[in-house]
Amino acid sequence: MFHHKKKLVYVVFPKSGSTSMRSFLKKRGFTHPLGDYGHATVMDIIEYSNKKNIDVKNYTFFSTCTDPIHNFNSRFKHIIN
Repeated sequence: MFHHKKKLVYVVFPKSGSTSMRSFLKKRGFTHPLGDYGHATVMDIIEYSNKKNIDVKNYTFFSTCTDPIHNFNSRFKHIIN
């Protein structure tokens, strides 16, 4: 997701609260030109930016992540149930 005015890029990682974060950021002017529900990689973002002539070298990239142990436990519980 991009906020061109503030030169920010949110990199969406699965299972990291990304749905809530995307909703939060959309209300604050971020756009998601690579698709609303996809998890674009940093390389996807760079390739898209190159095609659109957007210089992301001056952008700040950020993301959210979950505690790896909590993530493992959550996925394990999901598998056994």
